[in-house]
Amino acid sequence: MPPTCVDETVFKDVNKDKCALFVPIGAIEDYKYTYVWWDFNNIVEKDMSGVEEMFVDDVTLIEYYDLNGVKVSNPQNGVYIKKQGSKTTKVVL
Repeated sequence: MPPTCVDETVFKDVNKDKCALFVPIGAIEDYKYTYVWWDFNNIVEKDMSGVEEMFVDDVTLIEYYDLNGVKVSNPQNGVYIKKQGSKTTKVVL
């Protein structure tokens, strides 16, 4: 069952001829025959069960130091200084 739109004008500024409406596999008929959604001319079924892409913004090396300023290669439980690029924070592991 497609989501219900409270306001029928929610997509009034959307060009429903040029955009695609992606719906879960097996739900295309429900969307084609449900008010508001039936206005979309390009309804496409898509597997929405998992992550397709993943983006990482910061791949800067992370370094840990103990409270005495000594670099720690494998921090265990405790309080450490975490340095990542130009950002330094205190962390508790």
